[in-house]
Amino acid sequence: MSSLGLLVAGIAHEINNQVNFIHGNLQYANQYAGDLLELVDL
Repeated sequence: MSSLGLLVAGIAHEINNQVNFIHGNLQYANQYAGDLLELVDL
């Protein structure tokens, strides 16, 4: 049972890393996309 808990905790940690990376970069991606759209409109 302890091994299963460690496995689940490890999987949750790896998923959380990816979610935090995406969440941390959403603002920059949104700004970059807006800048690209402004360039296309020119």
